[in-house]
Amino acid sequence: MLLRWLRARYPSVPVPDETMEAIATHSSWDTHNRITDLFLTLARSQHSEGIVDSDVQTALGVLFYTNGEYERAKDCFETALGVKPRVIVFLFTDIHCCSHHFRYRITCSGTD
Repeated sequence: MLLRWLRARYPSVPVPDETMEAIATHSSWDTHNRITDLFLTLARSQHSEGIVDSDVQTALGVLFYTNGEYERAKDCFETALGVKPRVIVFLFTDIHCCSHHFRYRITCSGTD
C-alpha cells in the first residue's frame, strides 16, 4: 500500500526491480525493509534539498512502528507534526514507546 502511494506521489523515484520482485517472492520482512529503505532514501534526498514532507515522515513512522522501532517512529511522527501540525496524522492513535515505558499520544485535528 505504501509503495503504491510512493509510486503515485513521486513517480520519478526509482523503485529497484529487486524490490518489485521481493514483493511477489520474498518474505514480508524483506519487503518491509526494502520499502523502508526507499522511503529513507527519499527523505534523505528531500532533506538535502531543504524539504521535509510530512507525508513521507508519516509513512516512515508507520513503517518503523510496525517493525517495533518505536523511538524512530516517534521521531518521524513528531517531525511530520512539526511540518504540518494541523494535518490529521493519526487521530487518537497511541504510540507505545516501550523503551521508556510511557505512552505517547498523537492527536491532532483540523485541516491544512
